[in-house]
Amino acid sequence: MSTDPDYNPHDDVAALLREIPLPPTRITTEHAISMGRKAIRRRRRGITAAAAAAVVAATAGGFTLANPAPRPAPVNLPLHSALPTPSASPSPVNLTGWTVAPLPLLDGTVATVAAMDSTGRYIAGTTSGFKAIVWDNLSPRLLPPPSSTIDDLQVVNVNSTGSVVGNAAGGGSSGYAWVYRDGAATKLPAPRAGGRYLARDINDRGDILGWSERSGPILWRATASRTAAPTVLSNVDDAYALGDDGSVGGTANDGDHPVVLSPTGQARRMAELPGKPGGKVFAISGNWACGWVPADTDSNLMSARWNMTTGELTPFPSVTSFPVAISASGAFLAGRGRFGSKVLVLPDGTIVELPTLSGSPLERGTELDAVAITADGTMIAGNQSGLKASSRIPALWRRSG
Repeated sequence: MSTDPDYNPHDDVAALLREIPLPPTRITTEHAISMGRKAIRRRRRGITAAAAAAVVAATAGGFTLANPAPRPAPVNLPLHSALPTPSASPSPVNLTGWTVAPLPLLDGTVATVAAMDSTGRYIAGTTSGFKAIVWDNLSPRLLPPPSSTIDDLQVVNVNSTGSVVGNAAGGGSSGYAWVYRDGAATKLPAPRAGGRYLARDINDRGDILGWSERSGPILWRATASRTAAPTVLSNVDDAYALGDDGSVGGTANDGDHPVVLSPTGQARRMAELPGKPGGKVFAISGNWACGWVPADTDSNLMSARWNMTTGELTPFPSVTSFPVAISASGAFLAGRGRFGSKVLVLPDGTIVELPTLSGSPLERGTELDAVAITADGTMIAGNQSGLKASSRIPALWRRSG
């Protein structure tokens, strides 16, 4: 053994290991990049699915549908040339200019808010007994179900005429979309390809956006026969948002590019970050669309907003979750982290923390799940929940300033 005071026996082992010939690697640079992109896509998909599953579990006891088979990416999508602009990141504004109150409930009813129309008149949700509930000017009432044999029911959205869309399962059916209008809830016509299908959005003129496990994105047009099968949206791989003019927001190849379909069905790839393509569109209101673009964050994404007239993209690096709703002024709701309470992000990037029902700042174990905002940005609907499921309370925030 060496008598050198600086001698370390591990150095001999390291030297021997360096002399051992290693087999050539099969992983090329291109393969490593491809594997990395796939891993990030799986992670983003997992975040989206987990958040959606949490909402479904709270409102419908776990009603879910599998993803459809992969669809070919849209071809020849024109890329909007407008470059993104840096986002402002002012300090958060705590409890400023907003008041909150619980929504009234029917005796013995526990309910979760899922949606609000663009005017704020109608708020819709699901009760713990899997029934649809609607607040009309804050007055709650239960809606008739589309079938007496439903085991699982979920409300998805409501429009300014009081029409409600949702999803259900039971009575031998594995899953279908339904709509409430004209005083009755009915099952929406199935896609011609068959299989399970669901509703995702409804606009003020009555178009309904949906998804089919065999056909992908589908659309029930308000002008079409109410007994006709939906139209398959072939120019987009997946779709989540429906504008009042008929625009559809979604994605090409599961996040490779954010895409918006015009009311006539023409697909346009929205602006992306230079050198970092990718994104999805999740909500549309007026001339604004919002969703996510890639980012070097724990969630691998950050909130983004597009001006659909100019094509301008504004990323929000401090908001590392995807938006759930947007107003016609461009203010949107999103989580600052991967999960947790939602905040209001103003058009200039200012973050507004909404007040709790107690009037105090957000406490550990309390979560504010804001899910909808009116077109004018003056009302927000959602839920406040605590550590116990029974403490989930439907709530309405109003701008006081």
